[in-house]
Amino acid sequence: MLFFKEIMDEKLKEPGFKRFFDQECHICPTTLRIVSEFVEIGLARNSILEKLGISQKEFNDLYWADHCDPRVVIKLCRYLGIDFTGLSRNCPKYESSILPY
Repeated sequence: MLFFKEIMDEKLKEPGFKRFFDQECHICPTTLRIVSEFVEIGLARNSILEKLGISQKEFNDLYWADHCDPRVVIKLCRYLGIDFTGLSRNCPKYESSILPY
């Protein structure tokens, strides 16, 4: 009997599946933490997003797990003081984005 992790490890070896899987990645633990902290911020959220140059749509995409842009995640992590160094290892979209470094 195979466990889920073993099946995923095998499937991820297939280039076509890996490419599809990476495109469908929308949310990670870092993004979940950002969203939960911004929900707690409440009404001040809009002015913070404006100050950071993040549109309401970009935040909503994170909130609803429709799309995750690593550049937006990093801006929000910096603002909230959240460590984002793991993104370079764990985010399939990290390499393909133009990051603000």
